[in-house]
Amino acid sequence: MSEPSQDIIDTFVGSAHGDLAKVKELLAEYPSILNQSASWKELAIEAAAQTGRADIAEFLLEAGAPNRHPLQLVPHRKWTMNPIVFHIASGQSFFTGLLLLIVAALLS
Repeated sequence: MSEPSQDIIDTFVGSAHGDLAKVKELLAEYPSILNQSASWKELAIEAAAQTGRADIAEFLLEAGAPNRHPLQLVPHRKWTMNPIVFHIASGQSFFTGLLLLIVAALLS
């Protein structure tokens, strides 16, 4: 089995934003791809977390992806993300994350 090219890694991580079938296909073909970074410095598990794709995130975690991101599993298998942690970790504004947290609190 050959090592995946950077283009294939980029496709894998890009697919983790919303295409579970493609993620499964590429991981089956290239098992070493699981913890490799895309050219834009993102892991597949981070991509799934960013888009709130619990199905993809859960599949990747079960396959052995690192659990070092701001995604948390809460009761009833619902995925949530701390917006402040996410925005700071992704290099976005602290105040954007804080605003999202306040809006979420007001809506709940």
